[in-house]
Amino acid sequence: MSADRAATPPSAAGEKQTSALEKIKSLMVDDQATAKLCDRCRSADAEATDEEILYFLELTTASLRRRSMGVADWRQQLITEVPRRFAQRHQVQQYRRAQPRPTLP
Repeated sequence: MSADRAATPPSAAGEKQTSALEKIKSLMVDDQATAKLCDRCRSADAEATDEEILYFLELTTASLRRRSMGVADWRQQLITEVPRRFAQRHQVQQYRRAQPRPTLP
């Protein structure tokens, strides 16, 4: 791979960027589970974005993987645990404060 290609962002290179919602769908495997997860997260915090849901989904998935016990219904476990992170406002507020703020033109 050339140095020019390596320095080119994916969008400029013509590669398709995957949206946060598409990533959530790929982790949850089916559309019904994805919708249920997003609905529950937004019930806990109406301002929850797809990017935030994805962040906490990935965090919770990593946590479930580290647990020594097997999780029989991992999808239901995620649908239960991820919205709890939104209900615990301090985690979401910390995440939001850490995000770069958009610059105004």
